[in-house]
Amino acid sequence: MCRTAGIDRIDAGAKGLLIGFRNNVFANPEKLMELIVSSFGTIKVRPDQRLFIEKDLSSYDVRITTIKQYISKIVALI
Repeated sequence: MCRTAGIDRIDAGAKGLLIGFRNNVFANPEKLMELIVSSFGTIKVRPDQRLFIEKDLSSYDVRITTIKQYISKIVALI
C-alpha cells in the first residue's frame, strides 16, 4: 500500500505518526489537502513536507492499527 501511495517513510512513536512521501510528491495533492483540512488539527504538514498525525500511540497494537488506517485513507485518495 505504501508503494501505491508513494510513501517512503513511516515513523511511529508514542505521540503520533510521521509520514514522508517519495521526493516530497503526492499524486493527488488536492485530495490530500482536503483530508488534512477535514482532520480538525489531527494531521499537520511539517516544514520538511512530511505529515504528522498527532495521536496517543503508547500501545503497540494501537500503533499498528492506526498506521494501517491512515495508510488506507491515503491510498484511497489516489
